[in-house]
Amino acid sequence: MPQDHRRGRPLEADALLHLPLAFARAAGVAAPTLTTLAALVSAALEQVVVDLVERGAKVA
Repeated sequence: MPQDHRRGRPLEADALLHLPLAFARAAGVAAPTLTTLAALVSAALEQVVVDLVERGAKVA
C-alpha cells in the first residue's frame, strides 16, 4: 500500500470500501457498517502516512 500511495495510485481501501459505499449512497441504501468501517480504515491509513512522514519517508 505505501508503494501505491507514493506512486499516486488508488489504494485498496478505495476499491474495497469507498466505491461500494458510493454505490450504496447513490442507490439510497443505508450501509452503516460499511460507513463506519470506511471511516476507521481511512483514519488508520491517514495515521500510517503521518507516521511515515515523521520517520522521514517521502510520500506523495
